[in-house]
Amino acid sequence: MNKMKSGKSYFFTNDEILTLRNALIEYHQFIKTLKPNSSIAIKNKKNAKALSDQFKQDASLTR
Repeated sequence: MNKMKSGKSYFFTNDEILTLRNALIEYHQFIKTLKPNSSIAIKNKKNAKALSDQFKQDASLTR
């Protein structure tokens, strides 16, 4: 469950969690193929880290 500032609660099904997990893995693999010092790679690595952290936090709240 992820509580948003608006007070709404969201519940993720196991299928949704797996879909998000797989998308995150694919995105991470894509980022690894970029040249390490390119501006796109640096920006995307930060975004991927933030997404990963948020996903882990959301997943821990659903258990």
